Amino acid sequence: MEKVTKIGLSFDPFVIKKQSFSENEKLKILSTPSSSDVKTFPTTKGRKYSKDWEKTYPWLRYSVEEDAAYCAYCLVFGDGHDDGMFGMIGFRDWKNASGDKRGSLRIHENSKLHSAAKEKADNLIMVSNESKPDICSSLSKAYENKIVRNRQILLAIIDFIVSLGQRNIALRGNWDKELKKEDGNFQYFVDWVAKFDEILRNHLQSQGPHYLSPKVQNELIYCCETEIRERIVNDCKQAEFYSICADETTDVSVKEQLSLCIRYVDGIKSEVREEFMGFVELTKTDAENIAGNILTYLDKWGLEIEKLRGQGYDGASVMSGHVNGVQTRIRRTSPRAYYVHCRSHNLNLVVTQSCKVVHPIRNIMDNVVQLTWFICASANRKNILKEEMFTESDLMVKIMEINEEDDSSGKLLQEAMRKKSIQPLIETRWTARVDALSAIITNYEKLHNAVNKIEEKSSGDSKSKAAFDTFLAKVDCDMVVAFDEARNLLRTLKSIRSEEAFSKLFERARVLADVVEIVLQPRRRVGRQLHRDNPNVDSAEQLWRVSIFYAFLDHVCTELERRFPQEQRQLMMGQYLLPGKFDYLTDECIDEIKEAYNPDLPDIENWHQEILRWKTKFAEKESVPNSLQQALVYAHQDFYPNIRRVLVLMLTLPFYALDDSVLFYALDDSVFYALDDSVLFYALDDSVLFRVCFG
Repeated sequence: MEKVTKIGLSFDPFVIKKQSFSENEKLKILSTPSSSDVKTFPTTKGRKYSKDWEKTYPWLRYSVEEDAAYCAYCLVFGDGHDDGMFGMIGFRDWKNASGDKRGSLRIHENSKLHSAAKEKADNLIMVSNESKPDICSSLSKAYENKIVRNRQILLAIIDFIVSLGQRNIALRGNWDKELKKEDGNFQYFVDWVAKFDEILRNHLQSQGPHYLSPKVQNELIYCCETEIRERIVNDCKQAEFYSICADETTDVSVKEQLSLCIRYVDGIKSEVREEFMGFVELTKTDAENIAGNILTYLDKWGLEIEKLRGQGYDGASVMSGHVNGVQTRIRRTSPRAYYVHCRSHNLNLVVTQSCKVVHPIRNIMDNVVQLTWFICASANRKNILKEEMFTESDLMVKIMEINEEDDSSGKLLQEAMRKKSIQPLIETRWTARVDALSAIITNYEKLHNAVNKIEEKSSGDSKSKAAFDTFLAKVDCDMVVAFDEARNLLRTLKSIRSEEAFSKLFERARVLADVVEIVLQPRRRVGRQLHRDNPNVDSAEQLWRVSIFYAFLDHVCTELERRFPQEQRQLMMGQYLLPGKFDYLTDECIDEIKEAYNPDLPDIENWHQEILRWKTKFAEKESVPNSLQQALVYAHQDFYPNIRRVLVLMLTLPFYALDDSVLFYALDDSVFYALDDSVLFYALDDSVLFRVCFG
């Protein structure tokens, strides 16, 4: 569609009269009423313009500049000479304006000039709405066929772009000097389909424009991206609330990218939707800049900040900080936008973060990663280890003698004994790392012997570097119970921070050291140490208890307290509105849910009565909903407005995992798409949007 450039943002009749307009501009003028900003009108001879006249005469337009009235039809379709007062001069006789017989407005509406102009306006509107063919189509069937053909060609070109975008395949390639054209995927598939599509083949053989240039490709990509995002935003606007989920990464072109997703409950289908909105390139990675970008883009997309109820980020201090973090800055604008870390990964991240902060453990993990990959990356080295795995060893007998019968770590080691190989350490999932470390401990002597054999056979080049959250990850997890268990875990960890508990661990380490003939002794102390802990201790046991055991437990406890705040527990109690959890829905619990969601409850006075009716509704039913989404279907807005609101908010809050990995994989693949100078940067964002939404 052609843009309105002549009349700009002003539709005052004084500005637009005596001008020629395109069809698009005429439609704009006809569909734009008088300015609603004018509340009072100037008085002339005791009379003034009345806004009520426009209800009876919708064609009436008031000019603020002239204090005069005009006819929109005559302004657009008048001949400029015989249009009378309402066409070019402007009507100001307010005294004689109204009246069914002698009123000037009625007289003008019944005039021939007005009727002719109105007929032209109606025809233009019907043509624009495609409810009536225009004159060219009516007079020329060939012209109409040409329109259909051009649309078919354009849709085929768009389909090529969308299909390549779905699979994250670059459109352009290198310039073929022999063929004197670009040898890209887009051009290849266009030429290939043209072999079977006669319309497309004739189009490519014609002398006119082919609409295949990089510039046209970029424009079509942008149009598709706009259409996708507008549909997502329109669906989100129909929802009661939404949450924002964000994560940052550095792409392969070393640019910092922030992925933005929204989460909301579809009001029609009553299902949770998580939609990728796009990437934002960050010039700075501080909290102020990230929060500013999030708020700016929410406003740009037309999402009301007042409806924001949740924030889902990782646990980095810049995102989760309670003083000046991103979540705190956004809550200053939207106080009820609660920050929620993904519950499925909370405990996993507690352990992972603590292992990174406590330097000795971090170094151990790095060494284990290098060791496992060193073994697993070579078939010869794996065969040497495999031979050692079938040799006899009494190491585990000695270790198990130290453990008590109910020792959970002993059970892990017994499970690891059944495995005849070691596994590489996985970066993100700590439960997988526990299995890998258990296998190393149980086969420590065999692994030590295998490394010695590899060293003897090596030429020297081989030295180069070639069960907490299981419950939380369940779909049917009771989040309040999980939260309480995390707090119980905190108390347990504090209770085992003792010399007695560490002595058992140290004795196990001593057995492993004796097997490979290593003497455990403290490092030499120096006056000033910058790169490692330097405690004043007399024995190896004291050294590792202070610098590793206590340091690790202290950091884990701190992370648990930070990631499981009491405020979130109160929000999670809303799940006890599920019929299958009514046993937990005590009077105290009902009051806590009411307090947590109070600002958003539409009918708080009937809260307790509504809860009573809700419990009675499922009292005699054998089959009851066992998920928030299923319960939402039964919570009719008219009968259970408060309960429905709580269920919607529970589903909107990002308690559950949002897997950004697919976005980052798509980003890494797509960044080369934007390295071509002929591709604008928005093509990167759009290509990822294609892949996520359609792939």
